[in-house]
Amino acid sequence: MFTLLNIFIISTIIFFLPIKEDAFWLPKNLLFTLFGIMFIGANYLYKRNRNFSNKWLGFILIYITLHFGWFFMKPMIFSGIEGKMVWNLWNFLPTINTVIAILLIQILVENTDDLRRWFDLSKILIWLSFGLSVYGILQYIGIDQIFGGFKWVLLTRSGKMTTFFGNSMQTATYLAIVSPLCLMFKDLRYKIFYLVIAIAIFMTQSYLGIMVFIAGFLSYLIFTKKFKLALLGFLLCVLSFFIFLKLFPDFFSMYGKILVYKQVFMDGCKVFFTGSGIGIFPFLNYGIGELWMRDLGFEPLQIFREGGIILVILISGYLINLGYRILNTEKTMLLIGYSASLVAFIIAGLGGYTFHLAPLSLIGITYISSLEAQTKGD
Repeated sequence: MFTLLNIFIISTIIFFLPIKEDAFWLPKNLLFTLFGIMFIGANYLYKRNRNFSNKWLGFILIYITLHFGWFFMKPMIFSGIEGKMVWNLWNFLPTINTVIAILLIQILVENTDDLRRWFDLSKILIWLSFGLSVYGILQYIGIDQIFGGFKWVLLTRSGKMTTFFGNSMQTATYLAIVSPLCLMFKDLRYKIFYLVIAIAIFMTQSYLGIMVFIAGFLSYLIFTKKFKLALLGFLLCVLSFFIFLKLFPDFFSMYGKILVYKQVFMDGCKVFFTGSGIGIFPFLNYGIGELWMRDLGFEPLQIFREGGIILVILISGYLINLGYRILNTEKTMLLIGYSASLVAFIIAGLGGYTFHLAPLSLIGITYISSLEAQTKGD
């Protein structure tokens, strides 16, 4: 199963289709759905090594099912007397992907026969991130023999260091999420990998990527009980932030996103308990000027808008429960590395589309699965 997982992760990251409308996001997301279902099917070919249960994941799956019934099946069943069928297709694919994500967690935990599996997976992720970092740096200096000839791609991507994500910010976010895994190992090569990844992140000039990278590093210091270094690093970050804010006073305008966040929250309060339906956001016509927002990026707020306060409580309850078990489990470098990486993943959800871009979602699923396997469920 873990060999299939390696193929799943690598394929989802590097997969793209040379189509003008969307060469990166949509193909990766569709691959996640197809490969995810095949991965679930392949699970029945193997003997499970343990049983796994978690009431919070169960509640989330039940709620998503009821949500699907209300927003997809109910309009279809109660169509108008004219006989026209109502299909809320926007709810269909996100529901499938949510179910796939939960089943993947269960499958990976139940097929963990040895925790060394997660060490091996972390090495795959680190090597892949190192390769993407080198490729991103080459793109920055103008050497790009993969996408260099596709002029249309250059017109639809932001920044230079886009790698296989189509966007330099997404490149930085992915690298930052994976970077804490390098700190698990004492070998010199992994320190070099960590340095190269850090250089690539800062070269993208992605504020989110830099923030996630720092959060992952500080989390690692805290988990290893290096509190003085963590405090010093935090104070330096605060000082640097105020200096940056002094130099760039318009930073908090966030290109107009704050006003969108406010509007999304106000609209979400109108459907406070259940939201407007998983997957509805692209059809709610939010945007900045003439720029239409397909997804918000600020995941907690989008979850609230689509799934209501009930879904927010369920996801928060699961993460709190997982965090409690992490704190009460004997600390190993494996646990520390994946815990720091999960913190980085959660911070990335404040603007990095972690639930809506397949490679990032898949990394989050693997982190949670690893920590579930190490903390022995609830």
